[in-house]
Amino acid sequence: MKTVSTEKEYEFINNCKKLYPIVYHTKTTVWPLREFFKLQDYKRNLKKLIKQIIFFFKGRAKLPKNKLKILISPDGGIGDIVLSRLFVYKLKQILPNSFIAIGFKHKEVLEILYKNQNLADLITTNCYENDYDLIYSGTRLFTLKIKNKNKISKLMPEFIPYLQKTIKRQEYFKVFKNTPCSLEFPLIQLILRLGLNVREANFWLNGFDDFTPNFPPYILDKNKEQKIMKKFNLTNKKYITIHDGFDNNLPALKTRNKKCWPKEHWEEFIKLFKKHFPNILIVQLGAKHSYTFNGVDLSLVNKTAIPDLVYILNNSLLHLDGESGLTHLRTHLGKTNLVMIGPSTAEYSLYKNNINILSCSCGQCMDIKNNWQSVCMLKQNPDCMSSISPQRVFIAAKLFLEGHNVKKILEEDLKENPVSKEYSVNLKSLQKLCEQNLPYAKIGYNFGPEKITKPIIDLFSKPSKKFF
Repeated sequence: MKTVSTEKEYEFINNCKKLYPIVYHTKTTVWPLREFFKLQDYKRNLKKLIKQIIFFFKGRAKLPKNKLKILISPDGGIGDIVLSRLFVYKLKQILPNSFIAIGFKHKEVLEILYKNQNLADLITTNCYENDYDLIYSGTRLFTLKIKNKNKISKLMPEFIPYLQKTIKRQEYFKVFKNTPCSLEFPLIQLILRLGLNVREANFWLNGFDDFTPNFPPYILDKNKEQKIMKKFNLTNKKYITIHDGFDNNLPALKTRNKKCWPKEHWEEFIKLFKKHFPNILIVQLGAKHSYTFNGVDLSLVNKTAIPDLVYILNNSLLHLDGESGLTHLRTHLGKTNLVMIGPSTAEYSLYKNNINILSCSCGQCMDIKNNWQSVCMLKQNPDCMSSISPQRVFIAAKLFLEGHNVKKILEEDLKENPVSKEYSVNLKSLQKLCEQNLPYAKIGYNFGPEKITKPIIDLFSKPSKKFF
């Protein structure tokens, strides 16, 4: 079993402390600026306040009085909400008699992940926080808010040691709360130094020393599955699924998203695949941020509801994608994905039971700056995703469909596509870029345009000592 030594834990806390004087290095000068940009959101905040007032008097769920009430409030895309299932499952095992509610802005996402899954007692798009005793919230890693310590001591005294560990480990972790752009990169480095991935880190940060994530069984509705397969004419057919796109909550980009594999690569792969596997259909999934490719047998872009995806993915022979919510979802169904990886950090976010095809020249640039999705941070040509060839992806897919196991496929792939000498050099360049951008992480990304805030901050102060 993995463990985190006391020395590593102290190192993590100390490195979090070092970030404070960098991110908040101009408190006296920048703080008024930060508050000014907060005021720009007054319309959104006023609407939120009105909704909460209405909800307080109308629509609140009736919660049990004699149980410990826990609210899980994840944020982000489908992939981030999928990850919350692991955490809820862990809490359910430790606190079986508690009342667990999960809240998210899109109820249809919650329903496909939690409805009839024996995990959450309540799913909601709105909630009143003071109704709960414990609140876990965040994007990928949850921060803890204790609302009623006396009730916890009375109903679940055995849970107090977990809370004490959580408070200690999260004391300085709050600098990363909701992992804003430019803080994700150093956070990933700290988690990797602990020897953990994002799923394990979420457990460790919240007081669980047994942080091996157990996947909750996904309960499928067989009748619904038959209807959906019939609806899309996929009953008893062999097919693979492909997906090109990203979260609908994100704004559209003028250029192609750097997490996505190039369109011409996809179409070349489709030609290769149909030549060798003419009897296996290619089904394309996607929504408003997806391109429709030439050569696919069935395009379901913008033609599926979110609940449909579970059953279409569950019956495909293989799913090919970038690191998207669909790959997380299918992994939780116990199925294998072939994932092309560029900006993401493999050791941090990927699953070992997937075929992870990594860029061999560059990568790990996600969230260094707020424009990472549209601009290659190092101006590489080809960039990390473009450097993954269609032939390389086809060979991996072919081996899997012929019955080879994932470990063997990855060994063959690494033998044919070794990591280049430039990779470590590029990673150091990205770390340097992150250092330069850290002082603007909380200002430029969250509270105002970077073009305005950066020159003002530079005029009055310099960043503190380096973090890396």
